[in-house]
Amino acid sequence: MSNSTARAEMLPKLEIQPTDALIDAPVSIQLTGLLAEQQVTLRAEMANYLGCTWASQATFVADQHGCVDVADQRPIAGTYEQPDAMGLFWSMTPIRGAEPEGIYPTSIASLHVRFTAEVNGSVIASGQVDRWLMAPNVSRTEVRDEGLVATLFRPRDSGTHPTVIVVGGSGGGLWEAPAALLASHGFVTLAFAYFGIDPLPPGLREIPLEYFGKGIRWLQRQEGLQPQPLGVLGQSRGGELALLLGATFPEIGAVVACVPSGALWMGIQAGDTAPAEPVPAWTLNGRPLPFMWRGIAADAVDWTHQPVALSPGYVAALRDNDIVEQATIPIEKAYGPVLMISGQADQMSSPKLAEIAVRRAQKYNFPFPLEHLSYPDAGHMVANLPYLPTTVRHTRHPIRGVDVDLGGTSAGDAFARADSWPKVVTFLRKSLGQHEAIS
Repeated sequence: MSNSTARAEMLPKLEIQPTDALIDAPVSIQLTGLLAEQQVTLRAEMANYLGCTWASQATFVADQHGCVDVADQRPIAGTYEQPDAMGLFWSMTPIRGAEPEGIYPTSIASLHVRFTAEVNGSVIASGQVDRWLMAPNVSRTEVRDEGLVATLFRPRDSGTHPTVIVVGGSGGGLWEAPAALLASHGFVTLAFAYFGIDPLPPGLREIPLEYFGKGIRWLQRQEGLQPQPLGVLGQSRGGELALLLGATFPEIGAVVACVPSGALWMGIQAGDTAPAEPVPAWTLNGRPLPFMWRGIAADAVDWTHQPVALSPGYVAALRDNDIVEQATIPIEKAYGPVLMISGQADQMSSPKLAEIAVRRAQKYNFPFPLEHLSYPDAGHMVANLPYLPTTVRHTRHPIRGVDVDLGGTSAGDAFARADSWPKVVTFLRKSLGQHEAIS
């Protein structure tokens, strides 16, 4: 070995693999060429996510070989505490002065994360990771046919792929990020809006289920799609909707409901906290479906304390057994398996609300598998995608206009997302007949 080669091998080196991958791919980060027991700080920075820049850091002590492996070593300081290969990703916080625009990804553009390694304030190595929400072999098509507002994602090949409808929650609009990521794993997906975007209604109230039936029929006419069974994925009020659609349409053969409710709740509109005249969220055949109205339960919520914890209102409302029974979704009518995901520290009571569906399925001998994954220390944001920042613990509700407590911890949400997302993909593949990823 030449002297120049030996010197090159001793220089600090930041090794990152992979450097270009989907956002749900774990990343290996290692530093070599340090002195034994030398302190080094790794910094990560990501711009243009939720409209602002995010940053994280962790300080390590190199081992006796002058190496740091982020997956195995505990930081002695930084934005996270335990050994975690992806800690620098999920522990990112908005840089001071910046305020994120919402809590869910509003763009499917790639994310670029820049890493630097510093010793005594000097940069000794650097690298970059490009993270994709949508793979290059996936196409995106806006759908505005027959009054539908949706976005279709599909792999660019001639095969036939299982199809999943993706619906968002009470924020309204299109929830494209999970649809794009599922399409990158070989599904055809339809991100389906049902309010909160022109020309649809501005609020979540009196939404006809026939609108979703129209979307199902539109999907079945498209070439290269597996016409049925279809899957549906929804979060929060969209999780409630996913359970309802599964119990209504025989074409749906698999349901994934994140932080859902097994009972239907009232509609909501701008500034709506405790309306004198509650309205239904959903209708069928021109008639309102029975729903939970918080009524006196709204009085259980301290609306003056920001951020607002909504769980006392849900707990109070659930004491009225007769209303709960009337509003419970008839999940026993679903035509395939169901997977539900909740966070035990959710300040919107998703574990209790999901268990309504579990009890209903047991009572009526639901013939398909029904699984409820509920994670300790996770909050309402367990419904987001893995390895994105989890440090925003509250958000201003886009309809109600109040600052809402999401519950849970950053580390709890990070673990739950990383654990549950692969299970979602596997569940949909198994339930809809796809055995291998296409991408």
